[in-house]
Amino acid sequence: MNSYLNIIQKPLITERATSLKALSNQYVFRVATGATKNDIKGAIQQLFKVQVLSVNTMLVHGKFRRM
Repeated sequence: MNSYLNIIQKPLITERATSLKALSNQYVFRVATGATKNDIKGAIQQLFKVQVLSVNTMLVHGKFRRM
């Protein structure tokens, strides 16, 4: 990927994300589609000056809506 700022798009603020943050010190971000786990890890470490232990990724498809 090109830049660390292009990889991390925005943090997700949901009920599940806030419970993960409070209970197990995990943070949730929306990232670019083509980013690999190594890209995401490097971007988080550079932007927030922290040590990343692991990265979990997930593809979320939109709901099918009938018109």
